[in-house]
This record gives sequence, C-alpha cells and structure tokens, in this order.
Amino acid sequence: MECIELFSIPLYKFKFEGHKDHKNSFMQYLSNDEIYKKNTSPGNALNFTAPNLHQEDIFKPFVDFSMFSLKSVMDDLGFLPSIQMTGLWATRHINNGSHHRHTHGNSFLAGVYYLHGTSYNSGTIFYNTHKYHNYIIPARKPEAHMKIHNSYASKFEEGCLYIFPSWLEHSTGMNNLAMTNAVRHILSFNAMPLGKTNHDEFDRYDYQEASPENMITYREDRFK
Repeated sequence: MECIELFSIPLYKFKFEGHKDHKNSFMQYLSNDEIYKKNTSPGNALNFTAPNLHQEDIFKPFVDFSMFSLKSVMDDLGFLPSIQMTGLWATRHINNGSHHRHTHGNSFLAGVYYLHGTSYNSGTIFYNTHKYHNYIIPARKPEAHMKIHNSYASKFEEGCLYIFPSWLEHSTGMNNLAMTNAVRHILSFNAMPLGKTNHDEFDRYDYQEASPENMITYREDRFK
C-alpha cells in the first residue's frame, strides 16, 4: 500500500545556535516597559513592541540567522531563495497573557522564535485549514497514530524558530505564571519575496526591497 500525502502544510523548525550568546542582550533590550506602551492596549496581558526590531543593531545576529533560515525554506519549497524580512517585533506574555487565533497579513512567510520561557509555557498552536476532514469522525483505535489532526501544538523550547506560511492560523495559550513561573517572550517576523516573479508573463509583480524603509511603528500612526 502506498499513501500519497496530498496538500501538506509545511512547518519548519530551526535551532538558533547563538541563543545562549545573545539572549541576555535581547532580554535587556526587551525589559524596558516603555517599548511596549504605544502598541499595547491598557490592561492587556499581551504586550507588543513596534515591528521594527529588525532595524536595530542589537538584533542583527538573530536577523542574520532568520534570513538564512528563510532562504532555506524558500529553497526547499522550490522557490528562488530571494526573500526579505519586512517586520520583526516582540511579544511579552505576562500573567494570563495569550494570543488569539490569527494569521499574518501582507506577508508570505511568518516566523515565531521562543526567546524566554520554560517547558511549562505554551508553544504555538497551529490549526488545520482543511475544514472538511472532521465532518465525520469514526471510532479510533487506542494505539493508532492518526494521520489527520485538527491542530498541532509545538513545545516551548528556548532558541527554536518556526517558519510557516503566513496564512496558517495559529494562537498561543494563556500564560499562568503560577504554573509556568516565567513571563513568556517571543520574537515574531514577517517576510516577503524579493524581485520579479516568473509566474506572470507580463512581470506585473516585482517585490521591492522594503526592510530598510520607515515603518508605521505605533498604532496611533496608522491613519495619519
């Protein structure tokens, strides 16, 4: 018997070898409460920085690692490995902090990096986009390894980076400090292809380099 895996959803996992060398400097930068205030609603247990951390020199080692990882993903998917990071931000999950089910708009690939936490922290929950697979659910053998799942939850491992299609819905569970004993810190980024596509015969698509450009960094500036 041959099983043909149709329409699989790629999820890539990488390990940042420089995690121990750079974690303290990243955390020192992210320990400043002021960097979260303009992008976090009052009383919200999920804190956001501005999405321009990729333009800060202190995060260059992580950006370099992420760019290498992104190019590896593009190559494995069969695309030219020409891609750019368009935004990098940090989230801080204090007591009861969680991130609702969402996707990353205006991007092609997305990444989440586990900077600080414990094994008791929630990782990322990814959701199956094939909505018809659970219309009928037969009885299951207790020892079976199921091939189709509603969701997949990654473990929280410091130094691990997950890269996935930006349209893939995902969330993060609540951080109960009494259980986890750690404020969870995650770095997230968006990435877009760079250059012309050979899919359109008129070359109507030419993704320009945008990573060094000025960004809307605060929520209050969105409609100016």
